[in-house]
Amino acid sequence: MDLDLLPALVALADHGTLAEAGRALGLTQPAVHQRIGRLQDAVGVPLVRREGRRLALTDAGRELVALGRRTAGDARKVLARVRGEAPEPPTVIAGRGVWLRRVGALPACRPVVGDGATAVAMVRDGRARLGVAAVPLPDDLRGRDLWTVRERVLVPTSDPLASAGALRWGDLRGRALVLPPRGRALRERAESLAGPLSAVVDVEGWDLLTRFVVLGAGLTVINEDVPAPEGTVLVPLLDGAAVTYRALWRRGDDPRALLDALGLTRWCSTPAT
Repeated sequence: MDLDLLPALVALADHGTLAEAGRALGLTQPAVHQRIGRLQDAVGVPLVRREGRRLALTDAGRELVALGRRTAGDARKVLARVRGEAPEPPTVIAGRGVWLRRVGALPACRPVVGDGATAVAMVRDGRARLGVAAVPLPDDLRGRDLWTVRERVLVPTSDPLASAGALRWGDLRGRALVLPPRGRALRERAESLAGPLSAVVDVEGWDLLTRFVVLGAGLTVINEDVPAPEGTVLVPLLDGAAVTYRALWRRGDDPRALLDALGLTRWCSTPAT
């Protein structure tokens, strides 16, 4: 297999179409198509499939994209070393809440804000050295549990429920709620426990969820480490989920010094696995 063909597949993964991939590489669309075809012939299995107007990667295609990213990253590191240049800083990806409330220092790194799925993908294919996310530990990665938070109900102090010692999802039935859209884990779990709920606003992100509570739209459920805005309180949710955040890295790597430099090892609850 000619490794020089891999950038064409990586560019397709990044840009979604042959035309955009060609523009990124300075090649024509037919040239990109030809390179991916040659790569596919060499591997002997399909690397892409068509979904509407776009080309999507197969599982084999994603594996080769990961190889392409690692190869390019390793080449840059070697060139920097032989030239006596400073190495590229490692990329660290985490969610907004992690950067806002858990990271204690910023060492030499390239910080990226992203969700759990993006963190897994970037660590897996070598675009990020370290990820922090509330996701199960994938079989092909290593990791370490950092902290666990429970869900709480955010209630305006003027609401009678603000004085409740604790609540259950069933207590929220019939109340105006600010929730993520249907299909999201929180919404699905809530409705499995309490039945259909009245969501007056469908939004994502803790900042919007809390803002709509402050504006009087209703109640919401957030993780306990999200600060309660002025005029609201967090009430324990007895049947709420416990959410564990984990550090993720590739097998064969050991970024625990980076984890420590970010001030995250103070939150670690388990050894690396």
